Amino acid sequence: MKIVKNMKTKKSGLMYGKTIAVVILMVVFQLSVFSLNAQVEWTTVEEMGSLDYKKNDKLGFIDFSTSWCGWCKKLDKETFANDTVARILNKYYHAAKFDAESKDDVKWKNDIYKNPDLTKRTIHSFTKHIIIGKITFPTTVVLDRQMNVINVLPGFYPAKDFVKVLWYFVDDNYKKHNFESFLADFDSKFRPEMNKKLGY
Repeated sequence: MKIVKNMKTKKSGLMYGKTIAVVILMVVFQLSVFSLNAQVEWTTVEEMGSLDYKKNDKLGFIDFSTSWCGWCKKLDKETFANDTVARILNKYYHAAKFDAESKDDVKWKNDIYKNPDLTKRTIHSFTKHIIIGKITFPTTVVLDRQMNVINVLPGFYPAKDFVKVLWYFVDDNYKKHNFESFLADFDSKFRPEMNKKLGY
């Protein structure tokens, strides 16, 4: 009886060892796949504001967020971590993050913007300068190649929707198509072209 028990134990131990090995391989594979995903190469608004606009061939993109905004964190974790979103931003945009309540002075083009009250949580004057209309968080802003505001996008967008929004401004699609027709034709007309240009 003891020999049989020992044999079962050895067999069970071997199976357990194989299971652990498979789990480790799966984790390593998932980590390697995750590491292959593109990550957004963020710049600063100061760098965007000092571009040579005669030579610049990229659009502008600013993510306005705050430290206390839960939806901003969700946008970072889910949307900006998406491979396609990151590829579009890296290839076609100068993308910057900006703390909408920053205490630092900001140089944008030829002007200096300041926080009007450093003693409490206050909206920075640069935030008010760029975001047209009601200020909520998160808010993302798309700018043209001279860093003039094209569109203000308040709220959280899932990656699958944000891909379409970002691609709408690439190649001046927003000048050629209204957004509804663009969305209707996206999968059949625009997605194949997008995938090819992004290297999928």
